[in-house]
Amino acid sequence: MSRAELILGTLVLMLLAMLTLCWALWPTPHQALPASAAAVRQRDDSLVAERRAPTAAEAAKAPHQLPRGMREERRVSATIKPRPVASGTEADCPPTSVDLSLVRDGDARRVVVSSPDGEVTSATDLVLEAEPTARPWAAGLSYDPIARTSGAWLERDVARLRLGIEVNQTEDHAGLSGRLRVGWVF
Repeated sequence: MSRAELILGTLVLMLLAMLTLCWALWPTPHQALPASAAAVRQRDDSLVAERRAPTAAEAAKAPHQLPRGMREERRVSATIKPRPVASGTEADCPPTSVDLSLVRDGDARRVVVSSPDGEVTSATDLVLEAEPTARPWAAGLSYDPIARTSGAWLERDVARLRLGIEVNQTEDHAGLSGRLRVGWVF
């Protein structure tokens, strides 16, 4: 084994050790819950909902059945007091509670609505902003300015792994060399 091969092997091992150490010590990303906020009554009599962290009992179980395979992301609860009937002959209705859950179905979101005080007769979920599309594929060109060789690569994200393939010209420009790549997405 030549001295250059020994140095290159040592550098590769050091790089792998540093990458492993960085991966082990890198903080795991977690999304912090939004800050609490008080309810705000607006001029049109609408109410900006109070925002707070749920208690353990509130977070334990949704107030309604969630569709199989869907994960609950948010829960909204509202109590509505109907306006008195104008004729005055009918009894006023008692306050009514409505529970909503925002659930994730793969890459899409849906809303589940229920009421412990009655039957939900209709519900509308207006999607005003499109969900960002996942782009698991990437492709590109590469160039080595020292050897003046070029190549191409293709990658795909699969869960927490990034898998790829790369094809380059050899240094004598007479053939091709290839690499398989595996990386960790963080």
